[in-house]
Amino acid sequence: MFSNFTRTAVATAVVLFASASAMAAGKVQDIPGTISLKEGTYSGAKTENNNDNVGYIKNGCYATYEINCTEAGVYDMAFPVSRINGGVMTLTVTDKATKTVEATTVWEIPMADNRDYIDRTVRIADRISTGEKTLKLLFNSDQSSWVCNYKAMTFTKYAENSASISGLKVNGETAEGAAAYDWAVNIPAAYEGSTVTLVPDAKNAIVTATAKDGDGNDVAVSKAPDGVFSIPVPAPGTEAIVTFAIEPDGANILPVKETYTLRIFRIGEDKVTELTIDGTPLTAEQLETLNKTGKFDLADWIFTAYPTVKATMVDNTVPEIAKNEKETGASYTFKGTGGKEYAINITSGFHFYTPESSDLTVTLRYSDAGITADGWSNGLYSLSGVDSGWGGTQFKYRTKTDYTLTIPSDVVVKQFIFGQLGDNYENGSVAKVTSEGATAVYLPTSSVFYPGDKTRYDLKVNIEGHKAGTPIVFNFAAGGQPVAWIDLVYEKQTLTTPPALVNTESTSTEHTNHAVVTLTFDREMADMEATIAGKTVKAKGGKASVRFAVWDLAYDSKNTLTIAAGAAKDNYGNSNAEAITIPVNVGPELPVAAIEAERLHVVASVDEWKEALKAVNASNAKADAPRAVIFVRNGSYDFGPDEQTFTCFNVSVIGESREGVILHGNRSGISNPIISTRKATNTYFQDLTIRNDLDFGTGKRDGVGAAFYGGTKDVMKNVALQSYQDTQVTGVSGYYENCDIHGVVDYICGSGDQYFYNCNLINEMSGTITAPSTDPSSTGYVFESCTIKGEGNYNLGRPWQNNPAAYFLNTKMESLASAKGWESMGNLPTRFYEFNSVDAEGKPVDLSTRKNSPTSTNTYNPVLTAEEAAEFTLHNVLGSTDSWLPTEGIADCEAPANVALADGSLSWDKVAGGSYYVVLADGEYLAAVTDSKFEIPAAKVADPAYTVRAANAMGGLGKTSEAVGGVSTGISDIEIDSANGEAEYFNLQGIRVDNPTNGIFIRRQGSKVEKVVIR
Repeated sequence: MFSNFTRTAVATAVVLFASASAMAAGKVQDIPGTISLKEGTYSGAKTENNNDNVGYIKNGCYATYEINCTEAGVYDMAFPVSRINGGVMTLTVTDKATKTVEATTVWEIPMADNRDYIDRTVRIADRISTGEKTLKLLFNSDQSSWVCNYKAMTFTKYAENSASISGLKVNGETAEGAAAYDWAVNIPAAYEGSTVTLVPDAKNAIVTATAKDGDGNDVAVSKAPDGVFSIPVPAPGTEAIVTFAIEPDGANILPVKETYTLRIFRIGEDKVTELTIDGTPLTAEQLETLNKTGKFDLADWIFTAYPTVKATMVDNTVPEIAKNEKETGASYTFKGTGGKEYAINITSGFHFYTPESSDLTVTLRYSDAGITADGWSNGLYSLSGVDSGWGGTQFKYRTKTDYTLTIPSDVVVKQFIFGQLGDNYENGSVAKVTSEGATAVYLPTSSVFYPGDKTRYDLKVNIEGHKAGTPIVFNFAAGGQPVAWIDLVYEKQTLTTPPALVNTESTSTEHTNHAVVTLTFDREMADMEATIAGKTVKAKGGKASVRFAVWDLAYDSKNTLTIAAGAAKDNYGNSNAEAITIPVNVGPELPVAAIEAERLHVVASVDEWKEALKAVNASNAKADAPRAVIFVRNGSYDFGPDEQTFTCFNVSVIGESREGVILHGNRSGISNPIISTRKATNTYFQDLTIRNDLDFGTGKRDGVGAAFYGGTKDVMKNVALQSYQDTQVTGVSGYYENCDIHGVVDYICGSGDQYFYNCNLINEMSGTITAPSTDPSSTGYVFESCTIKGEGNYNLGRPWQNNPAAYFLNTKMESLASAKGWESMGNLPTRFYEFNSVDAEGKPVDLSTRKNSPTSTNTYNPVLTAEEAAEFTLHNVLGSTDSWLPTEGIADCEAPANVALADGSLSWDKVAGGSYYVVLADGEYLAAVTDSKFEIPAAKVADPAYTVRAANAMGGLGKTSEAVGGVSTGISDIEIDSANGEAEYFNLQGIRVDNPTNGIFIRRQGSKVEKVVIR
């Protein structure tokens, strides 16, 4: 009978995000009262800023809270809300005992001029009984970007019961909600009735109704004895606004709100209420012309592609528009519901560019590895002022800021494209695109963009007469956070001049004997060689910036990097006429500094851990902070549902022993690890275990249970990571030595350059080891001399996102992989390779059956040659851009010598490279000191065996000294009676140890039990 308006903010699809699966439910909280966000369960959304607010909310995200209603009644829920892009929140309260939904409220998130937090109140119409309930907040939106953020909710009882109108039927059909009214309906022009009937669904309320027409005149409203209201049907093209007023029909009842409104519109003559051209609406005057004449001519806009035209009619319908493309213009025609014809004619302003056969293209996409001191660079193109990206591909921009794209000297740009231009928060527009000396730059007149993934598009800017090598400058006039990558269409201009050296820089060699020297030329260069300190070093070409990695220079020396005349060649054969010389002077080697007492935090409980974590995040908030150490005593540290987040620089976490220190919790989702260094740099872990208890050890995979989410320059030594799926999520860069990594599915996944040396990859069940999401500019995952244990018939990896890369070199496969080796996932270009894999007996594995991933979009042989494999050294993978050498300072210190006990004082010789010492009594931690002596506490039990271990520069403990005091014999002094069976070893906490090293242990063999020292 009639068409309904729909609430534009509502989207019915519920999307569950695998990257943020729901966590275990928190504790029950009472209402009336304030609900802590920390105790919530989140899907897609997550808490931020130390549980101060909930963010990352997109369409389909939800949160649940366990509550206990101590006073039955109806409630207001007050909370601060930061609207980002808007949408609808559906609140439900479900009784846990009866599973009955007691309350449902749909709340449209109010519009706001900014993203500040504003106090909002949601009145819940339905009565909530006493007892335990589940509160759920579901967020929906018709766009795919962020919806809102919110803070803690406070529930206040406002009455025993409420009066409300929960729904409305118009002519027997349910009316839909609308943005400006509670309900709105359209009556077709062909409607034959004389009246419209209205039936409100009232609760605890006496309802009266009044109505006015569009001019404010009263409209008669009649009410039948059965409660049915009716009004005369409006004339074609007019509206009636009905207002329902309610009064409570009993004591201690308050209305949810005083009045409700309904808009009734009778469709009449066709009329366009909005028309947009490439997202820009016509003005009111232009619309008036279109509706009056049925056509509109546009002649003063600039277009670089045929525009998109969209119309909305007075009855809220969107007509289908026919397009007629012409060389110099275009026309668009459509009809209204009543049959009226409309035409939009664009007669000029078309500046298209058709690529020529000689044109080339390049895509500039954001990568963390490209960030420089001035912005971003891929070694050939540089973009000033950029410091972060979005979605792994797009650059994030600010408004009213000039961005300069530096162009190689042989490149002539024909077309500059903002790839998938959009905004994360609000509507925006491009202010300008310029290039000095160009004869013309055609930026479309309508250069607007909007929030949400669905609205993003490629904005093309055509450039005529671009001068080769001239920078392009652009600026955004408006927007909350514009995002786009850059595509260029260009041609190469042959150069005959020698390449010009534009810039030279080197990593610091003040107290380091290695460096990366970067030379930037004005064009793309070929491979080249240089000499330094009697050695030849090489740099790869293909970019304007070439890097020479120089290692093992003499300390306190002066050196010169020399590129001989003619050795620096561009792609046209031009070369340097004179030698290029760069001084590389190395300062003296500094001794290892002692860890300051205030930066050494010894912890033995979860509370002490949290205090220490808080302390290092505060003390080491800057990149130049001296190293701080958290030394963790043996024990089980259960963090429950709480993430342990490092936001610091230069911090070490050292366990007393790998088997004895268990850092664990129960969290679900790839972005919800137990330990996170995503916002940290130079974090070092040694001798401990990190475990997600979600399902590890159960033999049944329950979901995504990340144990560790990495950051920048992570180093792990002798660490165990335990979970089933997504055990280790990698960050920007990391090095892992002698680690055990357990899992089943994609248990090493993520991005960055990551080097695994001599690690055990332990398949708890058959599955897939890696799922890289590495950037094209990164090397990716390199596994060198690792061992794969556990279940066989697994896959080495599968492509997740971006340009996934993984290399397994010299791998011992105690359990064999599947014949194909690699599994399918994303349709992506991959770099999946293997070299010299051997079985448990050291025999070569048959690699002739290896194939790259079935969903790989490129074709290659996934088996490297010896020459190719030799390129994947630690230096090349992790140190080729910034000279990072993660093995510096992590070698085990030698055991302290000449340990002596006299007159209650323990002393020993200082150890070269030691930063502090740990004193143990009968193998248990006693104290950490920076000096080479220790006064034994008088209260210590009589005659324990004292040992000492020195810590390296990173704080990791080394070899154990000879024992003095109670036990003085080493393991070599003990005879084993093989007739009594296999020897078993336990630490002093009673935990079994498979391969005991460095310490005092309990050995059981048959019926014989004794204490032994192993060194």
